[in-house]
Amino acid sequence: MDEKLLGQALQYHGLGLLYSLKAEHQKQPSASLLASLDRKQHRDPEIKDAEFQKRVCTFIGRKSDMLFKSLSEEEKNRRRHDHEIIDDGYAIMPPLETFLDGPSHLRRGHFYKSLRPNDCVSGVVLSVLENGLRIQLLCVDKGCARDIDDLEIQAFCPVKELPKLYPNESALDAFQEKDIVRGIVLAVSEESEKIIISLHEKAIPDKNIYPRIGLITEQEFPVHYRRKKQIEGMPFNEVLHSILGFNNTGNVKALVEQLGIQEDSSYMRYLAGLHIPENEYAEGLRKWQSQKLAYHSVAQGVDMFKSGKFLEALQFFNRALQIDTENVEALVARGALYANNENFNHAVKDFEAALSINPNHKNAKKYLIETLLAFGKTCEDKRNHTEAAVHYCQVLKLDPGRVEARDLLEACQRLMYFILLQDEHKIKKEGDSEASVLSKSADKLRQLIQEDKKQEMNLQLVNMKKKFKKRSFLLSYRTKKQRRQSAGSSEKSKRRKRSDSSSSSSSSEDRRRHKKESRY
Repeated sequence: MDEKLLGQALQYHGLGLLYSLKAEHQKQPSASLLASLDRKQHRDPEIKDAEFQKRVCTFIGRKSDMLFKSLSEEEKNRRRHDHEIIDDGYAIMPPLETFLDGPSHLRRGHFYKSLRPNDCVSGVVLSVLENGLRIQLLCVDKGCARDIDDLEIQAFCPVKELPKLYPNESALDAFQEKDIVRGIVLAVSEESEKIIISLHEKAIPDKNIYPRIGLITEQEFPVHYRRKKQIEGMPFNEVLHSILGFNNTGNVKALVEQLGIQEDSSYMRYLAGLHIPENEYAEGLRKWQSQKLAYHSVAQGVDMFKSGKFLEALQFFNRALQIDTENVEALVARGALYANNENFNHAVKDFEAALSINPNHKNAKKYLIETLLAFGKTCEDKRNHTEAAVHYCQVLKLDPGRVEARDLLEACQRLMYFILLQDEHKIKKEGDSEASVLSKSADKLRQLIQEDKKQEMNLQLVNMKKKFKKRSFLLSYRTKKQRRQSAGSSEKSKRRKRSDSSSSSSSSEDRRRHKKESRY
């Protein structure tokens, strides 16, 4: 047992709890525990009822081995690992004292008793002194969550415990009033109500677990403190239901894993030591009930099947599989129904599903082999020999000594080989006929090409003749025109000569006539 926790309980409940522990465990507590108990002053219980106090002490004494069980380091670290993450796996609530109207002096005294070195606290700087910082604490970041911002609890951080941001300046120059800081508790004095904290990283016990210390922002406050600022007088039940993690169906499992509690743990000693088989838990019992109801539906379906009422039987089998999807008997019965109606595809699927659940089920394997053989013969009737061979191979895989399947497979393979040879011969024959057709068509094509060439040459000759005739006509026309023009020009020249000669003779006569006249 954890002597520290036990000592706190003894200090509170006094000798009544000590007598109950002795009576229950039949042994004296350790000497160190009794010595510390003698040195401490007992507090008067808040409830004065002696009978009630006696029952409480008796209960604690009986359950002390479970209540004061020591935690391993791994369990302690797991319980301390939820300092800054909003985990919607469960509800992170403000401290319970936020919703209670407790006296301030009692809350203040309890805080000084519960605060321990290495706890992480956050607060605001009240003043910057020559020898350090005076800080008002607002909340506990790591440790027991408390609502203390109204208690005006102050802490002191010496200069030597402040980080130096600049090498040539004082560490105090980096801080001013109303700065939000986070630090590690170094020492707590319950009598003088003094708390010494450190803002230096060297004071962090484990950087992987603790949050960042020093100057922080309002967004870095712990979750429970931020939610306390948001509730604004809301009652506990309303705040609880407003948190997403509380409505999460897996919040119990998340809390069990977070706290390291076994799911079957109990503070009732009989139940704590009772071993309950796994099949008797709620899930196991539910599965057993489903199987029982499914088997009843399968029995009704089999009766319908035997009576020839196939549709009603199928409905019962489907209902059984809806209740229990892994009911092998329902799968086998429905597969047999499908096979009886020659619905071989669905029958094979059901038998294979049954064998995947229970590979040793005899009827499932037997019916599957018979169905595959019938399926293969049906495929052969439809001339689908490839699929038939696949089904026969599946039968031999299930039962290598099945002679019928081997004979059918060999016959199917021979038939497939014969069909393949026929196809090859047919293809070859068709290829030869295609070659002859191609040669004939090639000859015809050549002939057509030659005919086209002859027609084209004839057309060219005709065109050349037409062009020649046209050219000869033009030449004859031009020669005739030239001749006409030359004949016309010669006539004109003769006429001019005649006119010139006549004009010259007339002029000579005129001259003679003039001379005669002049003589007279």
